[in-house]
Formats: sequence, structure tokens, C-alpha cells
Amino acid sequence: MKRILSITLSFLMLFVMLSPTADAKKDTSSELMPQLSIEIDNMQPLYGQTITAITNFDKKPMVKKLTYQWQVQESRISDQYMNVKSGGTSKSYTVPLHDIGKKLRVVVSWPSGDKKNSVTTNAVLNANPLIASMKFDNHLKDDTTQESLTANGDYSFVEGVLPGTKALHLESGNNVGTTHSLNFGEDSFTASFWYKGDTNNNSVIVSNKDFSNGSNAGWAIYTSPNSVKMNVGFPTASVKNISMGRNTFNASDWRYVTYVVDRNKMLATSYIDGYKMDETTLKLGTLDTSNPLNIGADGLGNHGGNSFDIADLMIWEGVLSNEVVQANYSSYAVNKVDMNALNDTISEANKTIAGGLGNGFSEMDFDYLKKVLNTANTVATSQKEKLFTQETINYYERELNNAIFIYQKSNKTVTPADLSMIVDSDPEISGHPGSAARVEENFRKELKVFPQADVMFLPGDITGGNNAIEYLWMNELTGVYDKLKNEGLFDNTEFYMIRGNHDMGGAEKLIPVGSAGAWNESTNSYDNNFFNDAYRVKVKGYNIVGFDGNYDNNNTSGKAKNYLDQITKEEDYDPTKPIFVSSHFPISGTNWGSAWSSSASNNVGRYIADKNLSQVVYLSGHTHFDPTDERSLYQGAATYLDAGSTSYSSYIDGGPYGGYIEGAYIEYKTAPRIANFLEVYDTKMIIKQYNLNTDKFVSVPLVVNVGEGKDAFTYNKSDTKDLITPQFDEGITIDSINSNEFTFTIKQANDNVRVLEYNIQLINKLTGEVDKSFNSLSLPLDNPYDEHRQYKITGLSPKTPYTLRVFAADSMYNRSSQDIDVITVGAN
Repeated sequence: MKRILSITLSFLMLFVMLSPTADAKKDTSSELMPQLSIEIDNMQPLYGQTITAITNFDKKPMVKKLTYQWQVQESRISDQYMNVKSGGTSKSYTVPLHDIGKKLRVVVSWPSGDKKNSVTTNAVLNANPLIASMKFDNHLKDDTTQESLTANGDYSFVEGVLPGTKALHLESGNNVGTTHSLNFGEDSFTASFWYKGDTNNNSVIVSNKDFSNGSNAGWAIYTSPNSVKMNVGFPTASVKNISMGRNTFNASDWRYVTYVVDRNKMLATSYIDGYKMDETTLKLGTLDTSNPLNIGADGLGNHGGNSFDIADLMIWEGVLSNEVVQANYSSYAVNKVDMNALNDTISEANKTIAGGLGNGFSEMDFDYLKKVLNTANTVATSQKEKLFTQETINYYERELNNAIFIYQKSNKTVTPADLSMIVDSDPEISGHPGSAARVEENFRKELKVFPQADVMFLPGDITGGNNAIEYLWMNELTGVYDKLKNEGLFDNTEFYMIRGNHDMGGAEKLIPVGSAGAWNESTNSYDNNFFNDAYRVKVKGYNIVGFDGNYDNNNTSGKAKNYLDQITKEEDYDPTKPIFVSSHFPISGTNWGSAWSSSASNNVGRYIADKNLSQVVYLSGHTHFDPTDERSLYQGAATYLDAGSTSYSSYIDGGPYGGYIEGAYIEYKTAPRIANFLEVYDTKMIIKQYNLNTDKFVSVPLVVNVGEGKDAFTYNKSDTKDLITPQFDEGITIDSINSNEFTFTIKQANDNVRVLEYNIQLINKLTGEVDKSFNSLSLPLDNPYDEHRQYKITGLSPKTPYTLRVFAADSMYNRSSQDIDVITVGAN
């Protein structure tokens, strides 16, 4: 039987359900908010610690309704707080790296939306204890110990890195220091500071040692021109004087310098603006001295020399990781890298690629543009994380602009070059079987791959002669040239050459007609200026001056200088138009083969510099160095190109870490034979290189500003450098080991350009000495390329623990390393 409620009763029940005084409790959060107090259980948090919010309502039922949001300062001095990136919505919060140097707070909210902030913590510290902290906030003291510093000379306080902060200013010859020594023994430590000022030679910033000799015990951070370096001295070690640093330190504005001295790994690492710049191996032994720690001088108060500002000098116990160093720098929020030019260039490249491969344009150049754009995009989008410096940003802006220009000029019908030149250096033809055939094949390939060539130029060592009678080998070259000329291959291509050191006297009588001199109206024939002479010719309005660099006299260097003087005085002289000058020998102080210069080449080089002939493109051979190496092109007073060799581009001198186990004359599986293709477009020149032995374009194509003055040069500028280090993606593998030797394998490192070499050290962990070391070349041009390399180290001590360290370096000596511990058989 159904029950029927009266209408009156139903309305009564509905009224009770809706009434705020019924079973549901009243929301009193707004009334309770003034009573809420919030504390954080650790007001001096360290990176990696977990901190917790505590309220006076924690044990009351309504605590379940509270919500939490942890916040962090936008920067060290900011009054603005932002929500932490992750993990910040519970009572507890684990402090991540990117909060280092900034304050934290927690915001507690009620269901009503009312909020209340906690008191802020002190700035987050990294977990390493501070040995010294000198903020120079209008006082001279160590904030860690509260001890005053001693001033030797005048000083002042100036505006610091961040608004409202201070820095110490010292003029050259003045310094401040601690009243006692800071001793680390043989323990690890990390030093960092902000620096702005001079970078004079061997001028100390911070030191505890007598810097009159780098081998003296202790350490010093000092400058050289455009460099900041660290020196550590180990007077009882076999190598007593160790210095490290990079030639990339423009300190006209604030730069953040960090040196990590890891005594356990025996490895020191340098950073600029949070970016790793260099690594080097250390020795065993104390770095303590009885001297104070001085700022602006060494431990004895000498070897100053810079006027500078310094801020936030901090020294920590132990090793700061790469991530912590980056976090320290990032906490200042002063990443002043200018991305505008790179981003604009990326935008232009995207538009070009979106339009697709144009009809008649080079697919190879289009693919290269896409490759460079991909890397430039990666650099641009990861800069805040990776902290690439301005030098690297400028480098990729240049490389991407180059790639765009190369593609835009790749339709030779629409945009023919003003001048196209093949540079084929050191062909070294001889009477040996197959030599003439090789040179003939090379010439044919060059003219086929680069059919637009207006001129083929050979910068010396046309023959490979060493004995007087071998001047006859020039007949072989003339025979090749005449054969191809008769076939019509040189109908539209001029042919010129100069004498090298292997071209014996008498060869000048056998050279191809017109290959080393201009047409002489008075004799109705071509001059022959090959031997002990110089000449000037014009091709499509471009001057080419060649001279015999074996002799330095009025006929050679003197005549070449006279030609240059004539050019500048002629009515049609255009200072923006490239002038090509060549001898067989490079010029000192220019590209990486410049040690092989001659008196004559240096004589002409001085003239070019003195007369400010920045539009000169100087072509040299002789070295047989790999011309695809970045160091083969140099811009200083002018533009200098080491052209390598089409007989073999496989000679190399030792680098800064010594020679190579492959020897100076490298035995490739397929020896590289490199030709250079040059194209002039108004004031710019494109350089590409082609391996005649593998029929491939190799290296990074270049676009060189040659006619716009030295200020327009983009190569060898201190603010435009590739600073990206090679990276290993596999560890070292020990293949076999016994009591006195072992073999190991590495997978070759990857690099954004290419790896040049490996510097390998075997460190005796008992003595701290490098018992074995050698250098090995990566050989990126070898065909086939060895992805893995195996090495054997012999002559070891039994029962001995070692650290095997492998550095990978590119041509700019950006280096990274990896280690593995090894114990010879029988060790305890």
C-alpha cells in the first residue's frame, strides 16, 4: 500500500534540505583565514632536500580541505614569485636544481579561494658547504666566517650583476685578500665569481700561490688576451705546471667564471656563463700554501695588471656538477645572449625550405640548408637549457646565412658567378707509372664537376721532383694539359700555375705555354715567369698575382708587391673587388699551415697587411694538410686559404697535445685528394671542396666576405666560434687485460662539425702520474670510415690501478672526456 505525503509536509522537507543551518556545516574558511599560520620546516633549504609546510590547523579536520602551491622567485632579486615547475602541489616539496640561488614560499588555499602566503625561505643553496663567500655588498669580508679582508691599495664598490647589488672594483696594482690561507689539502673544491674588466696577459684575478713560476704550489685564476685561465702547480710531480682555459672571453660585460677542481678524478673543468669550456688532467699533491687568498694579485701580492669588477666570489668544498654550475648561473637570470639575428635567419631559412627545391637549383645545397637549419633550430631552442654562449649563437647565424646564400646561388643559369676558379694544389706529377694518368683523371673530374670554371690555378709543386734531373717531369704535366686542351676541355678555362719547392730548375722551359705569365704584345707571345719571377694576369676583370716563393728578391716578392701597388693606382681599381695573390708557401701567423712559410711569402704578407689590402685572397699549397679542416681558412689582414693537395691531403703536424700514432704522413685506406672550387659573387666568395678519390663534396662549404673590409670578416673573429664539444654516446670497452698490457675499444665521438683527434692518457692512481699517453686521429675523410677504434697499451706495472681517460677534440679543440678504471691482473 502506497503512502502519500501531504503537500505541506513535502515543502517542509525541501526547506530543511536547502537550509544552511541543516546537517551541512557552514563554510567558515574566510573567518578562519586570519587565524591560519604557516611555517616551513627548513628555512635554509639545500638543493635535493625535501621541505614541508606546517600549519596550526594540521591536526584539525578542515586541514584536508587545504591545498598547497609552492612558488619560487623569478630571479635572485625579484619580488615576483611563480609556481614551481613540477611537484609543488603537496605539503612537501623536493628542491630541484633550477631553484638554486632563489627563495621559496608556499601558498595555502581554502576551498573558498582565500589564500595565504608563508614567509619566504632563505635562498636555496647547493649541498656543498661554502669555504668562502665574498659578496662585496658594501663591505670587505668573508660572509662565511664574517672575517674582514685586508685591502692593499684603493678599492671601491660599484653596481653589481643585478640591480641593487654591489661589486668590488680594483684598479691595476691594487688587491684585497684574506688574513690567512684557505687550505684544501688534496680535497676537491669549486671556485666561481662574476668578472668584468681587462684581460691583460698573465694578470691574476684570484690566487693563493707565487705566480712568478707556474710550477710553484697552489692555484691561480688569471687572464691572457681574450682568455681566462687557471694554473695549478705541483712542484713534486713530473709535470709541474698545468694551465687550462679557452681563447673566448670577452669581459666587457659581466661573465660568470667557474673552475671545478676534482682531486678524486684528477680532473679540472672550466666554465664560462655556465657552459663547459675546457678540461685537463691534474696531479697528486697539495695545493695549499701559507699565502692568503688574494683578489687582484697572486698570493704574494704581485702579478696584478687588470682593472676590473668582481662579484659573488664563492669557493665550495667538493665538486659542483655540470647541472649545479648551470643552475648557479641561471639563478641570476642574466642570460644576455642575443638570439634575434639567429631567429631572424631561421625564419628566412624556413621560408626558403617551405618553397621547396627550385627548378634548376642544387638538391645537394638544398639538403645542406635543411641540415644546417635543423642544427641551428636545436641550438636556438635549447639555448636556455644548454647555455650556449654568444660565440656559438653567432657561429650558427653565420653558418645558416651561408647555407641560404649557397642555395640561392646554386642555379648557375640564373645566378652565374662573377668568377669561378678551380684551385688544384701540389699535383706532384712524376715519371712514375700511373702519375700522369692520375693527374689527367683529376683534371677531367674537376672540369666535369665544376664546368663553369673560368680558371684552373695550381699553387706550386706541379711536379714531385727532388733531384735535379726530375725537372723533366714537367713534360708529363704539359702532355696532360695539351691533350685536354686539344679535346676542348680548356676552351673556356684559363690555366695558370706557380713554382713550388719540388719544381726543379729547368722545369720552367717545359711548362704549358701561357701558364705562368701574361700575353706580351711586344714579343707577340706569352711571358714565362715561372722560375725566380712573378706575374700578373686578369681573368674576367679579376687580378691574379703569382710569384716564386722559393726566392725573396726584387724579381719575386718585390715584383709581386709592385703589381699590387699598380693595381691600387689604376683608374678601374675597386677596393671591394677580390685580388688573388699566390705563392706556394703560406704566410706566417695565418692559417694552420703557416709555419711552412717562406721569407718571400712573409715579405708579401707584410705588404698586404701594411697597405690594408683586405680584399686580397691569398692561396697557398705546400703543406699537404687537409684543407677541409676549419683552420685552413684564416681571415686577419686579408683572407688566406691553405689549398691542400690533389696528390695527397694527408700530412699533419702535431697539435697542442703532440704528434699522432698515425704519424705525420697518414696511411689512409683511401687517401683524400682535395680540389677547391671558388665562386666570387661581388664581395663574397663561396668555397667548396671535393675529394677526387671518393668523388664527393666534403667539409662545410664556406661563404667568405672578402671585399667589405676587415670589419666584415666572419672567420677567426673572437665573438664567432663553434664551442660545441664532441660527445661520446658509448663508454670505453676493455677487450683484454693481463699483468702488463690491455686493449680497449672506443666508439668514435659525434660532433656538430667533425672530430679531429683523441688524446689518450693512462693515469696511475697510486702516483697520480700519466704513465702512458698518445694521440690518435679520427680520420673523418677516410673511406670506409672506422666507427670504432681499438688500441693497445703495453709496458704497464702489474697489480696497479689506473684510470684510462680519453679526450675527444674537434679542430677548434673543443674537448670532452670519458674515463674507465682499469686494474692490471693480480691487483689486490
